[in-house]
Amino acid sequence: MTDLIVELEDGKLFHILLDDGKSGVIVVTQKGSIIEREYKEDYDAKIREALMKLEAEMRRRPRGEEPTGEEFRTFLYNLADRLEKEGFKVHVYYPDVRVLFYYIDNKGKRPVIYWGPEVEKIATASFSVDDVINKLKEVHKIITERPFDDKEFLSRMYEAYRRCMEGGYSSDDSVPVKCIIPELYKGYDFKWGRVFLGYDLFRLKERVLDGRELRTVTATRAHTEKSEDFIWVPVDLDAYGTYLYGGTYISHIKFREHE
Repeated sequence: MTDLIVELEDGKLFHILLDDGKSGVIVVTQKGSIIEREYKEDYDAKIREALMKLEAEMRRRPRGEEPTGEEFRTFLYNLADRLEKEGFKVHVYYPDVRVLFYYIDNKGKRPVIYWGPEVEKIATASFSVDDVINKLKEVHKIITERPFDDKEFLSRMYEAYRRCMEGGYSSDDSVPVKCIIPELYKGYDFKWGRVFLGYDLFRLKERVLDGRELRTVTATRAHTEKSEDFIWVPVDLDAYGTYLYGGTYISHIKFREHE
């Protein structure tokens, strides 16, 4: 399918295709994953100019009106391209985008940005590359640039854990995260507490304080039925540089004497 036809300086028409990659220059694969760029360097400036014009037309579209067909594919290509230039690791699963800790769902009337694999909705945007990137950078800054110190976090976590234990929220030595979150992140909406706890556990390097070791309990299927009962914690990078395949669901927190 031809998405865009660019007239080159020699008068020839150059077709930009986005489907099977057999003769196209820009490919969005539905099964594999990534956006590939195969255009010749000589045609680079001409193609980019045409794509930029099309994106400019899309930005004039009323907010909330979704692009279709050619426009959407161009939007997706430009979004992935710009995200990479902004320093984000991008993995495209047409029509959605996975980038670092986030999942951008493009199937509705507006792009929706989630923390983790659709764990917590944290922002919505219009089908404008600038708008999506600005929203993503905004939430990324809110999540990752909060002051953080391992010892202080462990101290506050233990106090939250202790208060939950005293409040009867545990039948053994573990406490549900839904009790920990409002104690640990007072003043924030519960959804942001879920996100903050997931990220803070991810960046926590030291887990022992005053002879007590922080441990997490992996959520069972029963504990993932309600969003309030679990959090998502990134674990490790996969080969594509995205955390979405290296994460775990946590339902409870506990402290044990460190041996």
